[in-house]
Amino acid sequence: MKLTVLGNNGPYPAPGGACSGYLLQHDGACVVLDLGSGALANLMAAIDGDVELIDAVILSHHHSDHTSDISVLRYALEKLKKNSSVGKDGKPIRLPVYCPPAPEREFSTLKSYTQFEVTALGEDSSFAIRGLSFSFAPMTHSVPAFAICAECGGAPPNRCKLVYTGDTAWDPRILQFAEGADALVADACLLSRDKQPGKAILHMTADECGIAAAEANAKRLLLTHFTPGSNVARHVAEARAGVQKVSGRTDRISVEPTKLMATYEITSL
Repeated sequence: MKLTVLGNNGPYPAPGGACSGYLLQHDGACVVLDLGSGALANLMAAIDGDVELIDAVILSHHHSDHTSDISVLRYALEKLKKNSSVGKDGKPIRLPVYCPPAPEREFSTLKSYTQFEVTALGEDSSFAIRGLSFSFAPMTHSVPAFAICAECGGAPPNRCKLVYTGDTAWDPRILQFAEGADALVADACLLSRDKQPGKAILHMTADECGIAAAEANAKRLLLTHFTPGSNVARHVAEARAGVQKVSGRTDRISVEPTKLMATYEITSL
């Protein structure tokens, strides 16, 4: 699998940056995970403007920093899809979009776009797109939100597994869901010092990301969802400290910050 970072900011983009968005590719499959503000332009660059390559979009939840560019994508589909993009019934083939069914207003708006075939996600949802298999786990956020697991290659040891937390506060369900992941792409929006009594916690701390990766026996931790102006090096250091709390050493898991428009090879080796 290859993961290209289309955006790694939240809840708004840094100058020249973009909010959450990722392009997952494997053996011809091309799936977009979230498409926040600014991510569409980077997606178009990554696919050389060929919207025909996009097999599906999966939205972890309905917050604008993860979804705002989906409404602009529909215009690109209208303008750039070839006239031959029709089904046997002669009607235009619509792009599959998978997302939580709530909040209902956002879900209904998305379903109203004729360019998309929208399917509601649930805890038991699973499906395959070419050689990629997807499953989901509910997480803890201010709106219904899902972590996303993508797998390819069949059974271990050939299986390759990537887990994206989406936005979530600490949730023990991520430990089992991400068990043995070759890469865990984790919401590291906060530092431990940001957790204050009486303040609602909607995201994981970098320390918790490290703990989760180590507890889940993940091989690689990719930190994401940085607030513009964040000291990313501090987030990385705190995540490594979280790994050490569990494993007793900081080098057991590769801990890296995601970088805009960087492509990461995800392998089972």
